[in-house]
Amino acid sequence: KGESKMRKKFSRSFGLLCILISLCSVIMTPSVYALIVSSTRIYLDPANYIFTTASVSLGHKFNVTVRVADVTDLAAWQVAINYNDAIINATRWFEPKGDPFYVFYGRTTLPVPVPPSVAYSHTDPDQGQVIVSSALFPAPPPGGGFSGTGTLCIVEFIITAVPPPGETYSCMLHIDKPET
Repeated sequence: KGESKMRKKFSRSFGLLCILISLCSVIMTPSVYALIVSSTRIYLDPANYIFTTASVSLGHKFNVTVRVADVTDLAAWQVAINYNDAIINATRWFEPKGDPFYVFYGRTTLPVPVPPSVAYSHTDPDQGQVIVSSALFPAPPPGGGFSGTGTLCIVEFIITAVPPPGETYSCMLHIDKPET
């Protein structure tokens, strides 16, 4: 029974992903893609966290906000974040619909996967990746997307390992540019 539920959820998420890919192929013409790549900046806020075993413990959760600056006519986005999944892991994500700084504030969207689920994959030893995305739905006409600077999403992480006394762990969160 649980496997059937999981298959339905996967099937629904996969179907939504296929729709999003179709939308992106319509929206992201080569000239629009070139414009976004050359002028847009996508970044994490805060840029870094520093935790100590004195201030946090196993199971501590923290949020990372993904922001975009200087984007033109954004109608769909996808963000991939790489991190050391031996010490932290993504637990969920948010589309901050109530935040007036959200790039699609007040508009109908098609998020993939449906929040709070994250598309997580273990890509290499101690290397995990989470991918989340959203698109305006229905797709707006050219010029009907978001232009400017704003928030794309918020990803929640959990600390899954702490170092033994006298040792330190570190993990860089970084945006995978080819998949973002």
